[in-house]
Amino acid sequence: MHTAVLSEEVLSYFSELSSRAPKLALDCTLGGGGHAARLLELDPELSIVGLDCDNEAVRRCLERFGSESERIVVLQANFGDAISALEARWFEISQQLQAGEGPLGAFGFILADLGYSSFQIEAAERGLSFQLGGPLDMRLNQQTGETAADILNRCSEREIVRMLRRGGVGSEASAVAKEIVRSRPLSTTSDLSAACERSVPKARRTPGRNPATTIFQAVRIEVNNEFGVISALLESAPKLLASGGRLAVISFHSLEDRLVARAMRGWQRSTTPSKLPIKAAEDTIGKLLTSSAVVPAEQEISSNPRARSARLRVFEKH
Repeated sequence: MHTAVLSEEVLSYFSELSSRAPKLALDCTLGGGGHAARLLELDPELSIVGLDCDNEAVRRCLERFGSESERIVVLQANFGDAISALEARWFEISQQLQAGEGPLGAFGFILADLGYSSFQIEAAERGLSFQLGGPLDMRLNQQTGETAADILNRCSEREIVRMLRRGGVGSEASAVAKEIVRSRPLSTTSDLSAACERSVPKARRTPGRNPATTIFQAVRIEVNNEFGVISALLESAPKLLASGGRLAVISFHSLEDRLVARAMRGWQRSTTPSKLPIKAAEDTIGKLLTSSAVVPAEQEISSNPRARSARLRVFEKH
């Protein structure tokens, strides 16, 4: 069963929205629909546009929210393409939710939960977990793109090293890449897990942590271009937010969180030379509401261990 993380904290930031903000939210990562359901329950006047690139997640949410079609529209789309996806379907969205003329500046609240749902992790056929035997796929959208097996069997050893390091693998990246190349062709999660086991010396392993954890994560990031789509979202989100609107992003990886924090801090940084005594309010996009990332309480981590690495940052547009 999937549990939405940091949901109370998300609801708190939503409930404090300015009265200027429209009663329209964009859930960039619907997943199991947990956050969307809580938001709809909290505010009877709220409408939601929900995106997910996973066709199974879309199917589940269409079933879950079928009786509330006047309040929520569910679309299969990657949040990195949010503006173009919304513009392509805006007539339908506007008719269904009374949402106005276009997506730019239309949303009072935007939420992006960058984690993977339990449905995805626990489905062996997705190939996301080294603990489950299955095809080495890892694609969020299984209808398009290269699988993890395609990439690992095609790339050179040097390219694999770069891929692993981009995804957070440390000094063992070279040894792992060499073993992956030596073990090709790889076709299952067990193949990759075995290569990780053979190539990471026990002396370099973190106690209580399987050496495959970070390696699988790095490959998954590459397969789904995760850093690229997060950057694209951070480029488009300020354009989609209305005045007084808020963007809330939940990340699970330090490199993801770094991208989010850097962007949000940049939005509130003035471009006016520091020596000028007066700065216009329009000189910044808005303000960062979370000086440091919000983390789950011990009680939430105890009931949902997967929440332990979650980090929430929230930004409000002027």
